[in-house]
Amino acid sequence: GSQVYLSSSVNKNIFIDNKEPHAFLRDKKISIKKVVIGDLLVIENMSHKKALLIIDFVKTHNELAIDDLLLIKGIGEKTLIKLKKYFY
Repeated sequence: GSQVYLSSSVNKNIFIDNKEPHAFLRDKKISIKKVVIGDLLVIENMSHKKALLIIDFVKTHNELAIDDLLLIKGIGEKTLIKLKKYFY
């Protein structure tokens, strides 16, 4: 797919697939490994910067469990709880 170039303070250059956000269905979660930026931006109090941190982390870690997101500076228990509503 096409890619959107975004500048980030985390990494100088990040390419993110320009994909439509997943439609979150009630009681249906998607794998954190398939997350796209639009999925994150619909979550309450999710900043663009924090979303980029998550996308970058997911793209650079092959073996990933959702709890690993706590390794990201700025992601705490409250954010993880919100993410677990949508992702596994």
